[in-house]
Amino acid sequence: MDKVAILNNIFSDYYENYAVTNATIILENNSFSALFELICDLNINPQSSQYLKPYKRKLEKARFRSAYILEYAYFMNRELLLSNRERFFNLFAQITNESAKRHFSKIAADMISRDRSIIDESSSQVVATACVDWIMNRDTKVAVYEELTTNPSPGMITRLRGWKNHFSK
Repeated sequence: MDKVAILNNIFSDYYENYAVTNATIILENNSFSALFELICDLNINPQSSQYLKPYKRKLEKARFRSAYILEYAYFMNRELLLSNRERFFNLFAQITNESAKRHFSKIAADMISRDRSIIDESSSQVVATACVDWIMNRDTKVAVYEELTTNPSPGMITRLRGWKNHFSK
């Protein structure tokens, strides 16, 4: 499958087990690299990718659904993302779709918890800075957000600002 075929699958009607089914199709067709390249195109500079122009009004949906499928494909075969881990961690900070951030966070957390040496110092700073930015952004959709946004303690606010400043250097 190429990127356009994956994109057409992404825009199919949503159904039960959507992400599992699409991840399985991508893996069976050895198209994980095409999925990852599509995600890079969608998030880094979609204007420069000619094949995305017809989908201009649907890019946010594509960003979310492709990240959703990537998560399932990753957990079905964790080895496939290892060769692109540096690009993945650099892409991590460029994700703007609020729902896609959760999928990228799950993958990053799993990769790092399995092998801390998988991420170099530069990438760890990029990821840490992005995470702090996401936590501080009230629009970021996370599973556990109540304590940090409704009534964060002055200590938590100070700590988050300190982390952001430390990792932004």
